[in-house]
Amino acid sequence: MISSESIPIGHVLHQETNRVVLEVVIPGPQFALLEMDGTYLPLYLEPRRDLQLYMGIADPASTRFEGHNAIANGYLAKANAIRQQAEQSAGRHYTQLSLTEFTTHLKAVRGQYERLDQTVLAKTNLADSLKEVLGARNQVGLIFIQQNYVLAHYGEKLTQVPDLLKAVVQSPLFNSRFVRFKMSEYADVAHVYVSYILRSLLSTPEMISDSTTSAVDRFIQKAYYSLAEKDYLRAKNCYNWLTIKGITPATDQLIIQYKASFPHSLYLSTLAQLYQKWSALASGQPAPDFYGVTPRGIP
Repeated sequence: MISSESIPIGHVLHQETNRVVLEVVIPGPQFALLEMDGTYLPLYLEPRRDLQLYMGIADPASTRFEGHNAIANGYLAKANAIRQQAEQSAGRHYTQLSLTEFTTHLKAVRGQYERLDQTVLAKTNLADSLKEVLGARNQVGLIFIQQNYVLAHYGEKLTQVPDLLKAVVQSPLFNSRFVRFKMSEYADVAHVYVSYILRSLLSTPEMISDSTTSAVDRFIQKAYYSLAEKDYLRAKNCYNWLTIKGITPATDQLIIQYKASFPHSLYLSTLAQLYQKWSALASGQPAPDFYGVTPRGIP
């Protein structure tokens, strides 16, 4: 959850014409994405529970589910259709809209989610805890849309964000279930907050990147976040800077300080994996084999 990279969790167990059987091994209930020819379908999965998915090739909207959690996944499919439509308004991407147009568009999308909750989610017999997470997933997605709009229009001037959108430059609401359920939408929102919003708010033209790295970490430490929030956001900051800069004295110091604060964090293993990848490129290590072509296509 501190990485935005896709992690395969299943493999093909059996395949024949128009039918594929996947085996997925997961430790607990979680969200996932099924990728098919560049199309992504969100899923809700539980261990040791079978789920059948029927998708029409000519009409993806005809997707239906059977088996355990069919209702939850049917809801997710409808919510995903709303999210895809939200990318555009009157033929333009939402980041191209004026503030007034964007506000109207956002209100319309929020209304669609509310109607979906009233007509589908509220009438199901799903556990209240699952209903809450499913509904929250849509709201987190709306925050991500607002973040992108703010960065597109006020990227270097976040202090000038209008009151209407000021909430999105604050820390995203943390919920341990978002992390436990592997909600990628929350990971995206947290990534934008730590990597772009905080960095922009705390940096100045005179600051070098190493100083910004430390400034973001100090801000998170001093902020009125819960311990779980600080654990997640600081781990996210470490991962982001390690991804961008690799192993440097600044990133080393950042990780050492984080480990000292959270020696048993569940995010340490993900950080260790990324650190190991960079270690292979450290000075004195054998150069890895690689392949490339010239501009003329010659190997």
